[in-house]
Amino acid sequence: FDEVANPTTTSDTLTLTAPWTVGGSSGSVVQLVPISIVKAPVISAISNILILPAGTPPSRSFTVVDADSSPSQVTLVITSSNTGLLPVSGITLTPGTGATSTTVGATANYSLAFAPLANQLGSSTVTVTATDNLGGTSSRTFTFTVQSVPAPVISTWGSDTGSSSSDGITSDNTISLSGTASYVAGATVEIFDGTTSLGTATVNANGTWSFTTTAAQTADGAHNYTVKLSQPGLGTSQASNAIAVTVDTAAPGAPVLTGISLDTGSSNSDKITSDNTIDLTGTAEAGSTVKIYDNGTLVGTVVANASGIWTLPSTGTLADGAHAFTFTATDTAGNTSVVGSSTVTIDTSTPAVPTITMVGDDTGSSATDGITKDSTLTVKGAAEPGVTVTLYNGSTVLGSAVADANGNYIIVTSTLADGSYNLSVQASDAAGNTSAGSAAVAIVIDTITPSAPAISGPASSNSNTPAITGTAEANSVVSVYDGATLLGTALADARGAWTFTPTSSLSEGSHSITATATDVAGNTSLASSASSLVVDSTPPAIGFAAVTGDNKINLAEKNAGVVLTGSVEAGVTSVVVTYLDTNSQTVSVNATVSGTTWSYALTSTDWTNIGSAPSKKFTATATDAGGNTASKSQTPSINLSSLAQPGDPLLNPASDSGTQGDGITSATTVLIDVALPPS
Repeated sequence: FDEVANPTTTSDTLTLTAPWTVGGSSGSVVQLVPISIVKAPVISAISNILILPAGTPPSRSFTVVDADSSPSQVTLVITSSNTGLLPVSGITLTPGTGATSTTVGATANYSLAFAPLANQLGSSTVTVTATDNLGGTSSRTFTFTVQSVPAPVISTWGSDTGSSSSDGITSDNTISLSGTASYVAGATVEIFDGTTSLGTATVNANGTWSFTTTAAQTADGAHNYTVKLSQPGLGTSQASNAIAVTVDTAAPGAPVLTGISLDTGSSNSDKITSDNTIDLTGTAEAGSTVKIYDNGTLVGTVVANASGIWTLPSTGTLADGAHAFTFTATDTAGNTSVVGSSTVTIDTSTPAVPTITMVGDDTGSSATDGITKDSTLTVKGAAEPGVTVTLYNGSTVLGSAVADANGNYIIVTSTLADGSYNLSVQASDAAGNTSAGSAAVAIVIDTITPSAPAISGPASSNSNTPAITGTAEANSVVSVYDGATLLGTALADARGAWTFTPTSSLSEGSHSITATATDVAGNTSLASSASSLVVDSTPPAIGFAAVTGDNKINLAEKNAGVVLTGSVEAGVTSVVVTYLDTNSQTVSVNATVSGTTWSYALTSTDWTNIGSAPSKKFTATATDAGGNTASKSQTPSINLSSLAQPGDPLLNPASDSGTQGDGITSATTVLIDVALPPS
């Protein structure tokens, strides 16, 4: 069906005809269908609205007529195509006369009011849609336009100082703005920094304007300048193009040299180096231009990065010595810092070889043999003042020290293990230059205490300066004590044997002898076990009785057995009897000692040795525990014929004063006994 615009009737009849044919016969069926015709509401024309940004929107009236519905059955809907300019909430629909009538076809009056708008420009299509209760609908549109005054233009500003003339950063705190605007008589521009009005300027007849801020209006920081044009009777324009300006009147801080590319030596931050082709690195205000001077000569210009870091690559080989670097930083606004400074010292010279003058303490028997029991070595020597001296054992570091202003150094090692060491030193200066190694000094550390010595003897001696012997660690010094008194020292040989002879006489009697051993490193052993030494230098007493009672030996006595006998003092360890044989050779035989007597029975061998001698001298020698000796002799006559002989005259015991049998008396009148043979 086709829609009919503005139908003149509200109803009609639709005739439906259906032809048919059956068995040669034909015909048609006709059906009549009643139709209801709905007429849409009719909205009167609404005129467009055109206002200035500062103007008040006028209201608009219109009517709605519906041929088949009453006004009360019509619904109106208002829409806006640009709600940012004209929101629906800003449109008020007010019903007027007839709007509530129930009469079909009655005219309803309405009016539209518009809320005051902000200074916005643009256009919106407003649509009024009417829908009745039968579904008929229609709409009417009109435009709502906010007309603007033409926005002015900021053409130039000044001055843009610093490294760039177009970066919007300046150290000028009085900004000159100029531009163009649409001229009408009395037109002015208002200058804004953000939302803050700074003042106004008159638009010249040629359409130009200018304005300069005051220092009070232009504090350091970011500024966003715009202008608006006001024309009398027409209102105020939209804002112009924005000019972003950063004002910076503060000078940056002085640049700082934070490091060099290769800061050699003991410190990596003292700026003393052996590298004479260094890069310089430092800090400055981010984006600032840093100028670097060496002793007043400009050697480079660099820009600090966003983190404020700058680097100047090596500009060539630097001479040995101190380099007084100075720096300035100029920020993007053109402000220049005060001068920063830092000294870098180039030193490519190798220090002199240090020396070892003493390794203490060299303990033991020698202070120069390099053998010590001290396991924490104190090494002293000479070097260049201020260098670091490192002590080595071979290639192993044992310690280090800094030489003083006089070039002296002292290094004390940690506790070292026993063993042999080859000590040398090297010097490193602050720039890291290292000398050759010094001559090696051989050291032996020995902290092991030697074993206690052993005393071999003697147990007794007849000398007041007896030779005391024993064993100890080879080449050790043996100290010999009598009780707590040091008698002296002896040196053990390569096999450990030692002999000590006192230089002062020992007293008669018993002595408790001990010894200690001190090795070449100075380690001293525990004391030995005590050894008893008896000093006895007095000869023992000995008596020799007359042989056979009368010092005459006859055949009968020989056959009966001749016994030599005598007395000895207690403690005698041996008695030896000697005589000469027929060849004048000395014969020695051991007598038997029992308590305080001794005896020896002549044997057949002895008689063979004696032969036919008419007499024989027998000597008895007694030896005591100290080795002291004393002798007594008897010379009996010998007659081995069968005729008996009288005996030798003997001092009668009654006349023998002193020791009986010795034939010595103090009497002046004596009795002499002579033994006669049997008659």
